[in-house]
Amino acid sequence: MKDNVVISLVGVNSYHVSNCISTYRQLHSEGYTVKVLTNRPDLFEPEDVYVYNRNIFTYLDKLLFCLDLVEEYDCSVLHLDSDKYYEEHRIRSFIEKSQHHQITYQGSWPGGNFDAYRDVNPCFKYLKEYCEYRGIEYKNWKTMWEYAMFFRDDIDYQAIRYELETIAPVFTYMSLMNKETYDKTPFALGGAEGLALSIVLDKLGIESQEVLI
Repeated sequence: MKDNVVISLVGVNSYHVSNCISTYRQLHSEGYTVKVLTNRPDLFEPEDVYVYNRNIFTYLDKLLFCLDLVEEYDCSVLHLDSDKYYEEHRIRSFIEKSQHHQITYQGSWPGGNFDAYRDVNPCFKYLKEYCEYRGIEYKNWKTMWEYAMFFRDDIDYQAIRYELETIAPVFTYMSLMNKETYDKTPFALGGAEGLALSIVLDKLGIESQEVLI
């Protein structure tokens, strides 16, 4: 296994699947172990496929897939957005820099942390209501981009998974109440999954670090 890392890709729905195929082939040719969550298992090698059976994709499933891979393979997992292209030396550099942190991510939302957004999107009021109801401090959380994320093999994946599954319905509801969700093609639920992960990591006291790729 190259660099003792499994790379996770997600290819669900026609546009993302077509991009995922080329990224998958590129990474394979570079010697990486690649696992794909997809609703088109016929387009990938059977041993690399995890079938996605839901009719509507939920963005948080990307993160849950990564945690599942950490558990199954007992190694670190690098998630790469299938719609992006990264040269091998950038991937290797990201992995090397990430080894010193439990979870890394490639960047944040353009405006910075959550304070810059909490009053911009009216749907965040549902997140605020949830936090108040659950006694969670409403903080200036990190706004992680999910294009490249690294999960080190020693993270508490069970605790993270539990907390993500707990908060997932809040982010699903926010997306259902957001007009922009219905303007996107293909239709998918959730979104802002990096923010959801940031809230969970803050609650659990697990560090995360922005790393350039």
